[in-house]
Amino acid sequence: MVDSIRDLDPILRPNAGPQPLPKSFSLKDEGMEAVIAFWSSVAKQSANNTQPAPLMGRQFDWLEGAKVISDNGVFLGRISKMSFEADSIGNSVGNYGSSFSPTSIFNTVGGYGSSVSSLSPWNSVTFTPPKIFTADGLHWCYLTINQTLNPRIDPSIVAAYVKSN
Repeated sequence: MVDSIRDLDPILRPNAGPQPLPKSFSLKDEGMEAVIAFWSSVAKQSANNTQPAPLMGRQFDWLEGAKVISDNGVFLGRISKMSFEADSIGNSVGNYGSSFSPTSIFNTVGGYGSSVSSLSPWNSVTFTPPKIFTADGLHWCYLTINQTLNPRIDPSIVAAYVKSN
């Protein structure tokens, strides 16, 4: 049994130290097979869809409110269609959605958005891309174009989701 959220993933709460798990969370109850199956289906959907725009129905609503956290523990925003929210990666003038912000995955010359940065989802060979943690904190996947990492979702799909209404 996992004793703390820190045992699951140290970047989920990088400065908080060990935290008790939510009462509803149990790897025993959830079953790693179910978690792997869930994210494998997400990865297959991501890999099989080359045109993200038509997919933006309710199919990706589970992304709403999810956190994007870099491998070095930096908060990179929330996935949200609400473009006016300060922490939304869909806010094109905010800290997390602007193409000029150092904490944006859309800054093509920044540490989190460059195709050559090991911390960027746009680097096809990185093993340290950001992760997405669902709003309930129970599931995660890599945010990356690196097809060798699983579970994963392509950042192009996330970008299309936050821009869809």
